[in-house]
Amino acid sequence: MNDPRDIASTLTFAQSVHADDEPGRFSELLRNVADTVDGLGRVDVHDMTFRQESTPQGDFLTISVYYDRLDGPDLRIVPIHGD
Repeated sequence: MNDPRDIASTLTFAQSVHADDEPGRFSELLRNVADTVDGLGRVDVHDMTFRQESTPQGDFLTISVYYDRLDGPDLRIVPIHGD
């Protein structure tokens, strides 16, 4: 791998809230995700996914965000196995 374009740079995070019968839980999750994205600095969001999960602890609403940093350090190629 000698071309820096071959290095994957997409990052991800996920946030969840308990999906109880209380109104506004989805809106709360959206606000939390928006606050987190704002706190990341300059990023380019590529995709967001939403899912509802059932676990032994109850049901959860989850949003995953896929993004690239726009203000991060330069990518460098690091040889693997002495290549």
